[in-house]
Amino acid sequence: MAPLLGRLIPQIVAAQKQGLLPAADPILFHYMMVSLTATLSGFGPEMQATSGATGRR
Repeated sequence: MAPLLGRLIPQIVAAQKQGLLPAADPILFHYMMVSLTATLSGFGPEMQATSGATGRR
């Protein structure tokens, strides 16, 4: 994980300085986004069922 975080954290910090991401501890922000992504992908079938979406465009 260290090489990945070594690349991602400076990008998060730079985006925060530009006002593109909210001010937060960069490592916590990273894990918050990982968690959010995992949660949303886990809800995929439920979101399709409740929205009537078939996944086709």
